[in-house]
Amino acid sequence: MQNVSDVHQDQIIKFIKFFRSKRDVCLEQIQADFDDTKNDAITEEMYTQEEVLANLDSMCNVVKDTSRTEVGSVINMSVLCLAQIFEEAEEQGAELTLDTSKVEDQRLLEEVEKMKLDKTASKGKAHRLKDTLEQTKKDLMQAESDRDLYKGKYEKSKRKLKKLEEMNGKNGAEGNVEEGKEQEEEKGGEEAKGGEDIDVMGPPTGNMSLQELRSEVARLRKEMDGRLAECKPFLTMKKMMGAKNKQLTAVRRRLEKWEPDYVEEADI
Repeated sequence: MQNVSDVHQDQIIKFIKFFRSKRDVCLEQIQADFDDTKNDAITEEMYTQEEVLANLDSMCNVVKDTSRTEVGSVINMSVLCLAQIFEEAEEQGAELTLDTSKVEDQRLLEEVEKMKLDKTASKGKAHRLKDTLEQTKKDLMQAESDRDLYKGKYEKSKRKLKKLEEMNGKNGAEGNVEEGKEQEEEKGGEEAKGGEDIDVMGPPTGNMSLQELRSEVARLRKEMDGRLAECKPFLTMKKMMGAKNKQLTAVRRRLEKWEPDYVEEADI
């Protein structure tokens, strides 16, 4: 029973309570049959051996009939419960099999007999499941917020880089014009001065700022990739959160629909 989920554990407890109540009904019916036989047949102070044997046979037959009817009813109800489980499993694409050897395991039968049938434990597990689900949602929201933050920084840096590249291209074109003029002046100066060299420096193009921005974009891209890589576990977390949410919903539904006859915490 340890590997059974909380939702299925609640269903098992409900199943046990229901059929234990049927067991009590069967015992009450047998007791009523004995009382009827005692009141109807035992009226004299002395009986012969034949009369005693006849009364015992009559009581035995009554008990057999009652037991046969009640046990047969329990068997039929168990079959209907199994049919529901198999039908739902087939709808989910699962194939179930029964191991009848386990239902005769004395140790397992004793464990079932000792099971406590109160709902307090189930409610506690439901609350813990809810807390885990809420924490998972918070972690997921924080991860998505961090991802959006880094994505925004990345997009902003890309826009800055594009703008700076456009400015750099414009400055480069102007620099080429100036450089052409200076080359003409340099050529004229060389002719005038007999080939004397002149050191001419072009205008600043902003390459240093562009390089720094490219480095920043590369760094942000690396961080963004790291964040996206971290988001892969959160895809699994989303699936787990969906499964936990379904379990929590099922638990709530079972608790809301719990039958009043089975609310008592004491073992039947």
